[in-house]
Amino acid sequence: MLAQQSITLAAAEGARAALRHVPEESARETNAKEAATGTHSVAAWLGTKLAFTGTSINCPYTSGADPVRCYSVTVRYPYGEHPLIPLLLGPLMQVVVPETLSSTAIVQID
Repeated sequence: MLAQQSITLAAAEGARAALRHVPEESARETNAKEAATGTHSVAAWLGTKLAFTGTSINCPYTSGADPVRCYSVTVRYPYGEHPLIPLLLGPLMQVVVPETLSSTAIVQID
């Protein structure tokens, strides 16, 4: 649960960092990635196995000719490949342990 909470907080921090005013889209992604998975991230303790995806999207709650822009941040950890605790009951334990821990946060840019 601690790992999932850290990943959820990291995605939220990355999304908030994407709100900083930047002149280029690549700088927005850099800000978001550093906040979500960088050395000072709340999920940094999970190491280099964290995966980051950040992208500008049309906000899911708008439609029409002038859609509002949002930024989506997803953070993933391959728990099945790199478990944090040993699976004490072998294959039986895999029923309750997810293959991937992930979280997505979306913020409105416009």
